[in-house]
Amino acid sequence: MSALSLITLLSLAPWAAAAPCTRSTLEMLSADYTPGEKGLEVYSENAYTHHVSCYVVGTRDTSGANATVTANDTASMVLALGRIELQRQFVGIASHDPVAELSDDDAERGSYTVPGQHHFGVIKLNLGEVNGHVVPEEGPTTTDLNAENALCDTDTESVQRWQEKKVKIQSEYPGYFKFTAYMFRNDKEWAAEGLQHTMTLSTMGGCRLEIVYEITVNTAGDTSLRMQVIVETPRNENGVNAALTMGEDSDANSVSIYAPIDVLSDAVGMTENEYAEDGTRGSMVGDTSDVAGKRKLVEMSLTFVCKETGLEVDSSHVSFTWGDDTLQVTIAQAGTGGCNTLYWDPLVRPLASKSEGYPLNSGLDSAATTCVTRALSILSLLAALVVS
Repeated sequence: MSALSLITLLSLAPWAAAAPCTRSTLEMLSADYTPGEKGLEVYSENAYTHHVSCYVVGTRDTSGANATVTANDTASMVLALGRIELQRQFVGIASHDPVAELSDDDAERGSYTVPGQHHFGVIKLNLGEVNGHVVPEEGPTTTDLNAENALCDTDTESVQRWQEKKVKIQSEYPGYFKFTAYMFRNDKEWAAEGLQHTMTLSTMGGCRLEIVYEITVNTAGDTSLRMQVIVETPRNENGVNAALTMGEDSDANSVSIYAPIDVLSDAVGMTENEYAEDGTRGSMVGDTSDVAGKRKLVEMSLTFVCKETGLEVDSSHVSFTWGDDTLQVTIAQAGTGGCNTLYWDPLVRPLASKSEGYPLNSGLDSAATTCVTRALSILSLLAALVVS
């Protein structure tokens, strides 16, 4: 790829430049973030594709056996690292080992045990069909990133930006849907956003991704949508996806997609106990919503809200079916009278990760080297994507 092509690609960023960051990512996390908070960094691959790195900050207990989010120790660390990709109608969230991802040692693999492994699994959502019509793949007409929340640019050449309080990204397909994706630094910022059409949660947990869809109502019949849920794993990917099941949550007005822990843990190189105890690693601390032997991947509200009236659609008009990795949702026309748009909010939960955590004081003396290395890595990734 020519230098001109790369410059053209980078010029597609949907924001104006902010002030350059004067500190490295690790320096900012070490100085400004407390246990349980998330550092959020965004880079734009092009006008319709955004990537978010979510760094969960915490501390490790004195035994070193587990990494826990607690204020009772002095070993401040990045306990979990999630990466999110928003590309047109696709949403993906991956779980990584921060040791392997942040270390300057190219040979460092952290807790990865499967040959060629570079993540602990990826969950992908594809809202590919609305009201019987396939969503076009040429991209939405508008994409917006909340530029007002920018703290500084960690790398202006590769379009990287550090977000101070939240990440909010919107994409719109007129006639089909619009979605807004949220991630928050902490529960305080989550509460301050005042989200009106999302599920009631006690906490946003680690690198959870909240999505609010605005679905265009079919005025000529039932409103329908098809959401594909795919799990990518280092091995036995077909087996994992074949084992996915749908279940209605007994204590919540929602339906969820589950994967069996025995199949999922083996596919990512972990034991069942390691997978079940993921809460001690910081990514899902305090979350007790899994059922015995299964891991909840995606939770979807049974409630649809009419944008025009603010009223909920009676649940008797809503039906869900699951098959071939796809969730089919139908809202009967009798329940959508007077509505042009319906709010709907799936919640994506990151897969478990295994890591002893990456100490925030590691590499602080070589901040400049780290910044250059990361910039070159992202430029190489962009070049590879263009070539492919």
